[in-house]
Amino acid sequence: MTPATGHHLLVWLAGQLLHSPTLRANVPTVAGHAERIAYAEQLCKEVSEALHPHVVSEFAASLDARDPGRPAPSLPYIGDVPADPSLVLALTSARAAIEGTDEAVVLRAAGHEWELHTSVRPALEALVSGARLTFGELAERSGLTVEQVAVLATELVSKDAAAVSHPR
Repeated sequence: MTPATGHHLLVWLAGQLLHSPTLRANVPTVAGHAERIAYAEQLCKEVSEALHPHVVSEFAASLDARDPGRPAPSLPYIGDVPADPSLVLALTSARAAIEGTDEAVVLRAAGHEWELHTSVRPALEALVSGARLTFGELAERSGLTVEQVAVLATELVSKDAAAVSHPR
């Protein structure tokens, strides 16, 4: 395990700033003194603005979203997962995260992101906390049908973000 350092945060932040014309522009290494100073001041301004009080939280959320998790076998369910209410779904990433608005909830796990209806939030919160839930329990918590839970499970399994198993 390699802990995240300030260097990692700054590299990530540079990636977040790629939309900036200043960061995409050539560094004026052969320009005059005044141009170099102006460039450095503009660069400092943009980086300072990006280093706001919540930048560490945003960086941590990004790390969580990209964490590949711990591979878990989902055999024989590697293709379409059947709509069986007794099957169990568990996320494979201990660093999965959810956030959302009134219109949608976003699940980030194993380097992927899914935007889902807010009704699935209670089920996702349980899964993100580490719970192993049957398709029936997930359907009950979210108001989805078992068939819809199976579609969600198929998508998560296909991206290595979850594993399906039989109850223990």
